[in-house]
Amino acid sequence: MEQCYPGGYSHEHVSGPRLTFQKGRDPEIALEEYLAKDPFLVRYVDGTYSYNCYHIPILLNAGSFDRDRLEHWNWDGIPLNQESMHKTGNQASIQYRAFTQIADEFDIVFNDDGSGEAADLVCLKDVDDTTIRLCLVHCKGAHGGAVSRDIRNFYTVCGQAQKSVTVKHGGMNTLYHDLKRRQDIWMREGVSRFLKGDPKQLVYFKHKARRARMDFEMILVQPGASVATVTDDALKLLGTTELYLKKTSEANLRVILSA
Repeated sequence: MEQCYPGGYSHEHVSGPRLTFQKGRDPEIALEEYLAKDPFLVRYVDGTYSYNCYHIPILLNAGSFDRDRLEHWNWDGIPLNQESMHKTGNQASIQYRAFTQIADEFDIVFNDDGSGEAADLVCLKDVDDTTIRLCLVHCKGAHGGAVSRDIRNFYTVCGQAQKSVTVKHGGMNTLYHDLKRRQDIWMREGVSRFLKGDPKQLVYFKHKARRARMDFEMILVQPGASVATVTDDALKLLGTTELYLKKTSEANLRVILSA
C-alpha cells in the first residue's frame, strides 16, 4: 500500500549518528519523522539549496570574497568560544570586544542578543540631513574554541546575515518597536540593552526615517578563522553571502576575523 506523507516525502537514516528534533517541552522525535512533517531547506556553500528530493541551482555567479578586504581585530583576553556578553556585560566576550571596536562609529549601539534578535548588535548613525546608517553586527564563537580552517565557523554567521535582510525590509518603525519591546523586558530587571545611546535617540531615528534614506551594512565577526589561513571554500561562501545581501537589500558587508 502506498503511504502518504504530510511533507510529500519520507527520509531514511543511512549512516552516522542518529539525530533527534525537539520543540519546546515536546518529546524528542527522530529527525526522519520530523522531516516527514516539516521538511526544511538545506543551503550549500555555492548558494544552491535542496528541499525534499529537489536540488535548486542558484546562478549567482558570486565568485569569492576578496581576501584583501578581510579585516582582523585583536582578540587578546577573549575566549574564542565566548560569544555572548549576556546581561552582565561580560567584557571577556566576542560581542563586547566587537562593541569596543565599533562604538566610535555610531550614535546608538544596542545589545539585541537573544531569541528573536535582529543581530547581536544593532547600530545606528545620524550621517547627515538625509541619511541614516543602519549596521547589524553578527558575532559567532569559534568552533572548538580555537582558530582553525573549519568552514563550520562561517555557516551559522552567514545564515544569520542572510536571514536578517528582513530588518531593512521591515523598516525603521518596525525595528524601533522590536528594540523598544526588548529593552522594556530587560529594564524590568534593571538592565539596559543600550551599550551606547538611549531610548530618546532611538525615537529620533524612528522619526527621521520617514524622510531619510537608509544605508544598510552588516558586519560578520568570527575570530575562529584567520585572515592568513582562511580557505577558498570559506571565501566562496562569503562571496555568495555578500551577493545575496547586495541583491536583496543593497547591504554592504564587512568580515572580521583573527590575524
